[in-house]
Amino acid sequence: MTVDTETWRKAEALGLRKRNFRTRVTRCYELSYQYLFDSDIAAQWLLVHGEAEGRNGRIDHAWLERDGTVYDATTDRLYSFAEYETLFRAAVRVRYTVKEAARRVVESGHYGPWSDTD
Repeated sequence: MTVDTETWRKAEALGLRKRNFRTRVTRCYELSYQYLFDSDIAAQWLLVHGEAEGRNGRIDHAWLERDGTVYDATTDRLYSFAEYETLFRAAVRVRYTVKEAARRVVESGHYGPWSDTD
């Protein structure tokens, strides 16, 4: 998937660095976490775990949010939250700060989703 230059100008203005991944499908938790920690201004982004409409129905999903903007690492696109919610029927379960996300990864040994026992 190729993302246009204007999209990445906007993303870079929000502190995200362009990354090239061979595959993105099924890697939302991992990629969202990696983008969060590779961001120039990670403290301004939140890691979100929730649900979205996938190709085969509802799926557990992860994305990043900042000031009403969503970055979805699997589509490699920016959306307004309202647009994201409409397009993917996204529903937030929990939002994590960068420190909370780091603690969860260390404690659980994986990128998510995390349960209360992780």
